[in-house]
Amino acid sequence: MQTLNHFVLVSAILFAALTDCPAQTTFTKITEGDVVNDLGIGFVRGAWGDFNNDGFLDLFVNNKGGTNVLYQNNGNGTFTKITQGDPVQGANEHTISSWVDYDNDGNLDLCVPAGLEAPTPAHIVLYHNNGNGTFSRASAGSLTNLAGYFGWGEWADYDNDGFVDLLISNIADLSVGGQNVLFRNNGNGTFTKVTAGAVTNLNGTVTITDTSTRRAANRFYRALQVGP
Repeated sequence: MQTLNHFVLVSAILFAALTDCPAQTTFTKITEGDVVNDLGIGFVRGAWGDFNNDGFLDLFVNNKGGTNVLYQNNGNGTFTKITQGDPVQGANEHTISSWVDYDNDGNLDLCVPAGLEAPTPAHIVLYHNNGNGTFSRASAGSLTNLAGYFGWGEWADYDNDGFVDLLISNIADLSVGGQNVLFRNNGNGTFTKVTAGAVTNLNGTVTITDTSTRRAANRFYRALQVGP
């Protein structure tokens, strides 16, 4: 009887272990479609975002020195390359793009910096999502008027006014570094460059994290990590 009890116990443990084990994840290499076959001058980084709110992530890829590309997710495992519209027409020293709803209209807009280690300063380009699958190039005050060597950027609402602001690196030479730039969102579609404060005097690339649960407004000042 004792042997039978041991057998039942061991069997129950093995059954529980097998049923609790998650299914093994496997990947299949995709070889068809523009999204895996396009060649660029210098694809820097892809940014995923559901720009048309259909529940599927689309992909925007920076092509440094060439024309950027946007792939719309068809929802069936394939992508369609978007060939019309402002985001895929411009060619510049574009760097690290990001999707962001800067005007709180429920549609993801697209921010495309430029200039990192470029021979001459360049401008950040901000594309406003029109909500119908198209974009318009936005005039956003200091954010799009200021020329620089822009690369890594992070979005966060540092002043808790309900609108995300942008802290971005300004680096002409990675071996030397550069001064970061903070753009405050005015809540009307424009941004103002912040010129005072420790954050704007720091050099290097930036990462913003909210490590304080009591003082969320201190995101930039208490949770800024600067790297060479």
